[in-house]
Amino acid sequence: MSAMAIYPLAMLAGAASMLPGGVGTTEVTLVALLSLFDVPVGISALAAIGIRFASMWFAVLCGFVALISLEFLGSNRRCSCSRF
Repeated sequence: MSAMAIYPLAMLAGAASMLPGGVGTTEVTLVALLSLFDVPVGISALAAIGIRFASMWFAVLCGFVALISLEFLGSNRRCSCSRF
């Protein structure tokens, strides 16, 4: 049951580091905490990178797709509520 607290603790450590997105700090903390449960470093590093790609970078990709679609596909339509 204590293994369920690893990811939230790593995210808190990343937030406490005051780095943008906790990049680096979150991953190092996650690898260190997983090593307490005898997870090999290679597997825990792969898990940390996988979590980062699945959470942060997937959201960034979705944002870029939305931005591009609004920029190019939404340029023909104007909001009727704007005064400009």
